[in-house]
Amino acid sequence: MRYYNKIKRGGLFIQTTFFQLHRALAIRRKIGHKYRLALSLNTRGRIFTLQDQSSWGIKMSEEALEICKILGAERGVGLAYNALGFSWRKKGNEWKLDVMTIEEAEDAFTRAEDYLLQAVDLFTHFSEPIRQWEANNELGSLYGDWAWLYHQKDKFDQALRYYTDIYKPFCRL
Repeated sequence: MRYYNKIKRGGLFIQTTFFQLHRALAIRRKIGHKYRLALSLNTRGRIFTLQDQSSWGIKMSEEALEICKILGAERGVGLAYNALGFSWRKKGNEWKLDVMTIEEAEDAFTRAEDYLLQAVDLFTHFSEPIRQWEANNELGSLYGDWAWLYHQKDKFDQALRYYTDIYKPFCRL
């Protein structure tokens, strides 16, 4: 937790951390540990997203997903799905800053939902309740954000649908 708090505060620590991550990724690429490289890329993607750089987070996690699919590492695929769902949800929330249109936000939220539903399916199949919970929790957050988008834009019927969907992921547990 201390590490996360330092990352959130920013400053020189972040620059040093990203430099170290970059070096570590270069070493893993050189050594050829592809699965570990994918896990590191996915972690880096989450860090970028936590730093409000969701486009970079998506890029890193997509690379991780591609590697895991090639390797047939289904657990890694599920982790990448969770990270991509999180990153696309955060990307969709950029509508609040007038950085994107409602249609672009809807597209981002749809992508997030697709990834998260796939993560739920994978982790249900592998019986990993913590990762399954993580995906369901992120789905609940996504549905809340989606409802707020529609509520702010006076699309109350659509907002109501998502407000009620917030709790659906937890009914499956």
